[in-house]
Amino acid sequence: MSREAKSSTPMTFGLLLGLCVCCNLQVARATAAHRTPFHAVTVLALPLQGSGLAVEQEPTPGPRITIAAVGDIQLGSGWPEERAVLPPGQAESMFRHVTERLRTADVTFGNLETVLADSGESTKCRRGSGNCYAFRAPTSYAATLRATGFNLLSVNNNHAADFGTFGLQATAVALDEAGILHSGPLGLASWETQSVTMAMLAFSTGDGPYRVQDIEAAQAAVREASRAHDLVLVSFHGGAEGPGATHVPKAPETAFGENRGDVYAFAHSLVDAGADLVLGHGPHVLRGMEIYRGRLIAYSLGNFAAWHGFNLRGPLGLSAILNVTLAPNGVVTAAEIHPVYLEAPGVPKPDPERRAVAIIRTLSREDFGDAVFDEDGKFDRSRRR
Repeated sequence: MSREAKSSTPMTFGLLLGLCVCCNLQVARATAAHRTPFHAVTVLALPLQGSGLAVEQEPTPGPRITIAAVGDIQLGSGWPEERAVLPPGQAESMFRHVTERLRTADVTFGNLETVLADSGESTKCRRGSGNCYAFRAPTSYAATLRATGFNLLSVNNNHAADFGTFGLQATAVALDEAGILHSGPLGLASWETQSVTMAMLAFSTGDGPYRVQDIEAAQAAVREASRAHDLVLVSFHGGAEGPGATHVPKAPETAFGENRGDVYAFAHSLVDAGADLVLGHGPHVLRGMEIYRGRLIAYSLGNFAAWHGFNLRGPLGLSAILNVTLAPNGVVTAAEIHPVYLEAPGVPKPDPERRAVAIIRTLSREDFGDAVFDEDGKFDRSRRR
């Protein structure tokens, strides 16, 4: 099916496992001087099963969409109040070394691993627990994220529900008020930039409608989103964790006794279903990348920012800002790695040693047979033909 045919088909939502589910749509606008305005839609239902599509492998003419993507963002925690560990001010200092890199793209994405709420008790951890982590930061930090450049976030990960439904809803309201699109358990994000309609679906390995382990349902969600949008981005929080989890095994992974999904099968299946860019996070380390059917898959972008609470030793403290340029049909035409390291307690800074380039090139070659990027950390499709 052509992209023109797909985008002319109206989006439908409804039957889920044979049941009629009503949709709750929340509409907001986010405008910035250096961005095209977005039109965001949050959808509270899993889409219908759809038919397959032929994914184009050659870039089509038209406007190029630029995306800057990073991994996990953890903003400290104000809970429990007697042990609060929060960055000074409104957390502006956390991002001051990388803001310039994050403000220039049409879309700037990250995975938010902190609930934004000004009150509430954790539904995961007990007060006084020494081995349980629940992250909650003030809602005012949303404005800092927006000022830093972020206009699209995943809120589907193992910390998104640290404060239950109240925390999920408070985070959504804070991001809406700051003008940041978001996707997670409460639905997808939908917007338009440069006359190109776009959507993001964020998946994780926890409970909820968007699960990495349920590839069939994930494909259905992507197919349905791709019918109503020119480009569909996918974020996933999955895979094993830690310094030993840098490779993609092409098999189901576990961490702490939990099923963390087969991220290789998941990513390929979603590109087959219509995803145009797949961005992974969760292992807390960088992983390799590959180009599959003309689409870029980044299996883990690692830790990007933290305020205590994260182990940053060795590979856990190395990260990157990934810049991607997409043709209107989703084929990647260019990409670049901007290496970053995290200075204690987790502040991202440009890495003068540029270690992320060698790490990603090596892992990409070893796991997928192609380094993708040159020694300068750049990919240019026109030069590889």
